[in-house]
Amino acid sequence: MVAGAVAWSTAAAGLVALTISRAPLLLGLGKATVVLGQPGEIIALWALGAGALLASAVRRGWLRRVLWSVVVAGILLSTATAVARLNPPTPKLVEARSGATVERQERTTLLVGVDGMSWTAILPMVRRGELPNIERLMEEGSYGALHSLRSYRKSVKEWGYWSPVVWTSLATGVRPQRHGITDFVTPGKGRIASSTDRTAPAFWNLFSAFGERVGVVGWWASWPAEKVSGYLVSSHAGLRGWRSKELDRPRLTYPEDLADQLSLRGDTPESVVDWANREIFPFERYPVLQETELKTIYSVLWQDRAYLRAAQHLIQENDPVDLYAVYFEGIDALSHQFWKAYVDPDDADEITLPEGFREHTRIVPTYYRVIDSYIGQLLEILPDDVTVLVVSDHGFHLDPKNSKGANHSPYGVLIARGEGIAQGRTINLDPLGSLREVFDHHPAGVLDILPTLLYLHGLPVAKDLDGEIVSSLFERRFLAAHPMLQVSSYGDFSKDRKVEIKVDPDTAKEYEDRLRALGYIN
Repeated sequence: MVAGAVAWSTAAAGLVALTISRAPLLLGLGKATVVLGQPGEIIALWALGAGALLASAVRRGWLRRVLWSVVVAGILLSTATAVARLNPPTPKLVEARSGATVERQERTTLLVGVDGMSWTAILPMVRRGELPNIERLMEEGSYGALHSLRSYRKSVKEWGYWSPVVWTSLATGVRPQRHGITDFVTPGKGRIASSTDRTAPAFWNLFSAFGERVGVVGWWASWPAEKVSGYLVSSHAGLRGWRSKELDRPRLTYPEDLADQLSLRGDTPESVVDWANREIFPFERYPVLQETELKTIYSVLWQDRAYLRAAQHLIQENDPVDLYAVYFEGIDALSHQFWKAYVDPDDADEITLPEGFREHTRIVPTYYRVIDSYIGQLLEILPDDVTVLVVSDHGFHLDPKNSKGANHSPYGVLIARGEGIAQGRTINLDPLGSLREVFDHHPAGVLDILPTLLYLHGLPVAKDLDGEIVSSLFERRFLAAHPMLQVSSYGDFSKDRKVEIKVDPDTAKEYEDRLRALGYIN
C-alpha cells in the first residue's frame, strides 16, 4: 500500500516540477500522503496544494501554467482516491485484557455456502432479471469477488482449489497447514476427511464457546457432528438420507435425535430423478454421462433439496439461533459436467454447437435459478432484518486441459446484506460488472469470512487468524461505532479431541464414488 502511495505522489510531484516551481510543496504533500495514510487528511492536503498552485498561476497570468495546474489537480484527485482505497476504514481495536468488552451485536445471520458459484454466470443472469433474490441482496448490500485459496494435494501431486480444504479454511479463518484438512482423504487413514481431523475451531465451535447459538446444515467435513450450542446437521446426513429411510448412524446430527425430526426422505430418489429430467436437463434425449456420473448428479441434487428442508425445519420448528449456515453443492457438480456447454443466451446465436448440445447450454443457468429460489425460500421464513452472507469457495472457467473441459477458477462470490453493511458497494468488480484484479486494496478472501462473521456479532477475533475483517463491506459510521474485540489466540483446539468414530462402509463408498465421478479422486 505504501509503495502505491509513493508511486502516485512521485509521479504527480515530478510533473508539476517540470512546469511550476512548486516542487517542494508537492514533495511535501507526497510525504504526508505516505505518512498519514488517512483518506480525509490526504484529500485535504492534496486539495490545498492544487488550490495553491492554481491561484499562483492565475495571479501571474501564465495561461500555460493554469492549464497544467488543471491537469495536476486531476492527477491529485486521482491520487487521493487511490490512496483512500489503499487504506479502507477499519474498526478500533479493543484488547481483551482486564475484562475489556465490547457491545454484543444482537442480530440473526444467514450464511449460505454455494459450492462453485461464479460471477461469470450470475452477472448476465442478474442483468436479465433471472435471479431475483440474489439481485435483491446485491442491491440492498455489497458484493464482489471472493478470492479462493490454492493448495497442494499430495495424493495427486497437484495444486488447485479443493472443496474440503477451502470450505474448512473459510470456516476456521486459517490455512490448511493449520486446520489439518489438506485433501479429500485423510493422509495415512484412508478415509474421507472429517471433523475429527480438523485442528482449528470452526465458526460453529467459536460461536458456541462465546454464548451464541448456531444452526449448521451440510458443511463440508462436519461429520461426525460436534456438540454445539444449537443444532448441526453433518455432511454425511445427506448421503445417508439418500440411501436409507432411517438416519441410524451415530453422530450424523447434534443433538442425535434431531435426525429423527428432519424427515430427509421428503423427496424419494425417484421423484428427484423425475424432477431433474423434467426441469434441469434432457438426459433422456441426449445422454452424455456415464451411469455413475449420472447417479452422482441425482444424489447431489437430492442432497441440496434435503439440506434446504433441514434448514427450513431448524428455522421454523426449533428455537431460534444467532447464526444459520447451510451448504449447497449442486452448482459445482453440474458445472464440472456442463460448464463447457454453458453459453450466455445473449451470445448463443453466434456459437455453433453440435446437434443436441445446445440443449445442454441451459443446464448450468437453470440450476442457478434453482439455488436462487432456495435462498428466497429461506429468506421468506427469516426476520426481515436478517443479515445475509452468500459465499462460494471458487468459480468456474473453461479449461481445455481438463478432461471435462472446465475447472475451478480463483474467483468465488461474496454478497453481504444487513445492518452496518454498505449498500450498493462493489468489491473487486468494475462498473461494467466484469471481474478484474485489484491491486490498490486488500481483496476479500475466503480466510476473511470467519473474522467478518465474528465482528458482525461482536465476538472476539484472534490475532493469529490468517484472515481479517472485510472492512470495505461496512459503512464507516458502523466501523467507528463498533470496536473489534481482539484476543491473542483461541488456544489449542485439538488438545482434547482424540475422537474416533467407526466409519459406515456404505457411506464411505458412496462418498468415494461421488468424488470419483466428479474427478477429484482416481
